[in-house]
Amino acid sequence: QPYSKHMMDFLAPIQGLIAQAQAVDAAIRTALGPNTLWTEVYLLARLLAVAFAVVLPFELFWARNASQKILREGFATDLAHMFFTKIIGNYLVLVVGASFIFALMEHYLPLNGLRAAVRSQPVWLQAIQLILLSDFVGYWTHRWMHEVPLLWRAHACHHSSPQMDIRATVRVHPLQLLFAQVVGRILPFSLGFSVESLALAFSVFGLWGFFEHANVRLPPDGNVYRVLKPLRWIFVTPRFHHWHHDYVIHDCNYGITFSFWDRLFGTAHFPEDLSFPERYGIPEQHPRTWVAQMVYPFLSRGWQKKLAAHEARLLGRKPERTRAEAVERP
Repeated sequence: QPYSKHMMDFLAPIQGLIAQAQAVDAAIRTALGPNTLWTEVYLLARLLAVAFAVVLPFELFWARNASQKILREGFATDLAHMFFTKIIGNYLVLVVGASFIFALMEHYLPLNGLRAAVRSQPVWLQAIQLILLSDFVGYWTHRWMHEVPLLWRAHACHHSSPQMDIRATVRVHPLQLLFAQVVGRILPFSLGFSVESLALAFSVFGLWGFFEHANVRLPPDGNVYRVLKPLRWIFVTPRFHHWHHDYVIHDCNYGITFSFWDRLFGTAHFPEDLSFPERYGIPEQHPRTWVAQMVYPFLSRGWQKKLAAHEARLLGRKPERTRAEAVERP
């Protein structure tokens, strides 16, 4: 009884905050009106905010780099990516673009029997199938973005962050977003999965994307680590994905949610000494401001170097090496 009372006392303020948040949420949705553009944008922003709030405590209590500040270098750039790419861009691709692609698929590739069979399944089973299928396709789209030079032009933006935390998750060029979401998300979605299963799958991808980029290192002697350790053979963990963002090593750990794709296709890099990369980013000249990053993939190699070098001088930074000068993976 005393324990229950203490738990109720502890949860009471939290329940009050949740109730206030729900009231604010209801007021915003009422003000925006039903089925409007800004309502859809707000719902997407709310999903990202919830995912952010769920993962943030991990950074606060189990930070790998405790000295890393929230308002770190590149915060303004990531904030611009959050609004223009993750919120506005995702809406345009996943809502407007998906409707157009679904219409084309139903016209040129009906597959009515398959779609009906998929929709007849329980929502939870659809969500599991969709997550596995989309993640498998996502592994290959991610790998292609590293192996195909034209795609790397856009994907390099995501790897340009010199620090790793949940804010680095949103640093994505619109071209990468378009390619990854159309091939890795919308095409699998078009096979007849229900809206409810899409929402569940999108929530999982959003939450896990923040978690795997987080500035987190669980103490190896702690209970949380001992419980979660076996899951590293199945799921992408922060340490697993951090190695993908190593300053030199990029050709590994392409999995989005599941790590077994990398183990299956021979691209896993997971040191057993529990180490993390010493440095993040890319060993090539790449702009740091949002506007310059938007322009960068469309420029010739010569103009890319000029843009990055000019920006480095304006920001008082030393120009980095080109990618060809990077040390090869041992």
